[in-house]
Amino acid sequence: MDNDSGCLPIIVTGFISIIILFKACGVDDVIIKRKYDRESLENALKYSDDITRYNLEVELYAESIRNLDLSDLETIMKVVDDQWKVYKYKQNDEFIYGYPRVSLMKDGYGVCLGFADDFTAKMNEINPEYDAKNIFCYLDDSLYSNNLKTVSIYREVLEETPENLQDNIPEKYGNHTISSVRIPGEDYILTVDPINLTIGLLKDGEIYRKMVIIY
Repeated sequence: MDNDSGCLPIIVTGFISIIILFKACGVDDVIIKRKYDRESLENALKYSDDITRYNLEVELYAESIRNLDLSDLETIMKVVDDQWKVYKYKQNDEFIYGYPRVSLMKDGYGVCLGFADDFTAKMNEINPEYDAKNIFCYLDDSLYSNNLKTVSIYREVLEETPENLQDNIPEKYGNHTISSVRIPGEDYILTVDPINLTIGLLKDGEIYRKMVIIY
């Protein structure tokens, strides 16, 4: 969780018109944040070998991507495409709080948080100027499914997301995770959803358009 204020991350809602709502800072939110931080620190020690292995693999991967001399958009598309060549979609048996990207690596599968966290880590290793971050969102399937186009990246889904997921999670905490990417030299931020294969343009707190990744 990238946060300087001790509050939960920025929450966004919708995916046709995504708007940043607020930073949750209630008493319950602070308790959740502290619990998350504590478990993350414990996992940093417990899974130190796995974290080291992941970091080394990402360093090698980033070097190989830099050698391709791709554009920013091509880099985004390449990283997402590579994820789906290696990983499958399924809920992790053992979720490593603070290091969902390591859960993804260890299991060979994961959900939105693992994919987004892995994408974020790889983009930052490829170029720190991307300043990639995880964004916790509330995804409204009734809005998101409208006019969703078929894409060319093959995704292997071993387990579908429960239909009642949105009923079990308060909207302010979000039910989905995506990544944000700053494009060097530009005054906008892209949002990347590795699970749903979409890219959005984030500016002034709102996503103005949605693009489909076709690779």
